[in-house]
Amino acid sequence: MVVLVDGDRDQRLARLLWLERIAARLPGALMAWDREHRFTLAAGAAFQRPNFTPDEMLGITLEEYLRRRGQYRPGLAERIFSALGGKRSVYEDRFGEKWYEVHAEPLPEPDGSVGGVLALALDITERKRAQRALNERDAVVHLAAREAPMLLQTRDAELRLTFLAGKLMREFGIDPQHAIGTRFEILPGTKEREHPIVRAHEHAMQGRSPDAVHFQHHGRIIEACVEPLRENGSGVIGTVSVWFDVTEEHRAELLLRQHFGQLELAASHTPSILWAADNDGIVTTLTGRAVSTLGWDPAQMIGKPVGEALAAAGNTDQSRVERLLAPLHTGAPISYETNWGDRFFSLHVKPVREGGGGVAGVVGIAYDVTEQKRAQEQSAYLANYDALTGLPNRTLLKDLLAQRIAVCEARGSYAGIVAIDLDHFKRINDSLGLDAGDAVLLAVSRRLERAAPAGSTVGRSSGDEFIIIVSEIDGANAVADIARSVLDAFEAPFEAQERELFVRASAGVSIFPADGKTTETLIARADAALLHAKQRGRNNVQFFHAGFHAAAMDRLQLETDLRHAVERDE
Repeated sequence: MVVLVDGDRDQRLARLLWLERIAARLPGALMAWDREHRFTLAAGAAFQRPNFTPDEMLGITLEEYLRRRGQYRPGLAERIFSALGGKRSVYEDRFGEKWYEVHAEPLPEPDGSVGGVLALALDITERKRAQRALNERDAVVHLAAREAPMLLQTRDAELRLTFLAGKLMREFGIDPQHAIGTRFEILPGTKEREHPIVRAHEHAMQGRSPDAVHFQHHGRIIEACVEPLRENGSGVIGTVSVWFDVTEEHRAELLLRQHFGQLELAASHTPSILWAADNDGIVTTLTGRAVSTLGWDPAQMIGKPVGEALAAAGNTDQSRVERLLAPLHTGAPISYETNWGDRFFSLHVKPVREGGGGVAGVVGIAYDVTEQKRAQEQSAYLANYDALTGLPNRTLLKDLLAQRIAVCEARGSYAGIVAIDLDHFKRINDSLGLDAGDAVLLAVSRRLERAAPAGSTVGRSSGDEFIIIVSEIDGANAVADIARSVLDAFEAPFEAQERELFVRASAGVSIFPADGKTTETLIARADAALLHAKQRGRNNVQFFHAGFHAAAMDRLQLETDLRHAVERDE
């Protein structure tokens, strides 16, 4: 509303009512004062808020009103009422939390004198906030442009410098005051038309975004990116470019290439595979002598995701892909063994890091360890199996017997050990040779495997001695039947070097738990029973009993005493 203090004429009243309608729509306030600083007019959106009613302003001075509101500041009223001197003023000021742009001008009387002041205060709070945010952003941009390890520049349509900032500017000794307004004189050699940076700017002026260009300056390698500068989506009005010093990155890449080249050379002369993939898992390198061994075609695999590349080579196991690319996600190197087809490889995969420390890809080398693997397997086999017959040897027999003992002990059942020795086998070796003897031993082992009951174990403990382990039997009678059936298997002749040979055998038996509870004891007592069988005329079965052990111990003691007697000439 408009508050009118004095009695004006109708014409002035009509004008003020017209002003009231306009002021009501203003984002601020329309105010008037007489020469004594008393309010004569107050209207606008600013007075539609609580505690800001025009009634309380009626006839009071601005200073008094501000004191009532607790907003009085020295000099505030003086700026407004400077218009009483006949001069118009425009300024910005803050009232409470709001910012206003104040336009104050003198109110003329009919006689031409100044009768008061008319002021329009526009609310510019949001504009101020936006301006402050813009200023802060500009400050950040200028700080970044000034301190970042780059050179930022803009150029007009004539390709003359309009802005220049960045750390490289200072490192290259460029003076922006002398550079602004010039074309390509900022660095020696860049003003020639054929220079790549000049051509890049010319292409940008044609609306194109050229690829990054590289050039050298005082031993430094510069990478420059140039883009067209447009205004509100219209035509090109200039260019903007950023220069980076990529010398260290270039050197690191060169060293990496040299190192990778050395690895490629080594891989091409050793049974290995050298490969690499980027951070998207795309194969970028695949080489090495083992690649051809596997029948892989690098041309069909490079440029494809690792999964597709392996699938093209006949490997579709997704878990292999996940394991190969694990360093991409974990950032940690891994080493493990795997196989491709019938070949075994020792794999070592590590992440490749960017200058900032992020993972840019992976590189791996796979050594073909097939022969070493087979040698290890053969060594492990020979440690537990007889090389001639393929039967468990004495070492493995002990382990298997210990397992059977544990089962029988838990179930309260019996186990039997049958020790078998060929009678007069030495005659075959002496008369027909070792090859004939080996042929007989091999035939004997196959015949024993057929004669032994299901679930039993047949092994070769030494030269011409074999052992059969049977478990969970009813007792001694069951073992006796097994031992006799084994000796019956020797009734048929054996063939060696196109000869028929009749071979007989003797057997000794020990029973768990009656004759012992350990592998060493049971095997030793089966051997003692075997020795007794040979002493009884061979080709028979004998069970262990304590007398065998006592006799064997007496015989051993006698042999020892006789040896000592000979040494003492007694």
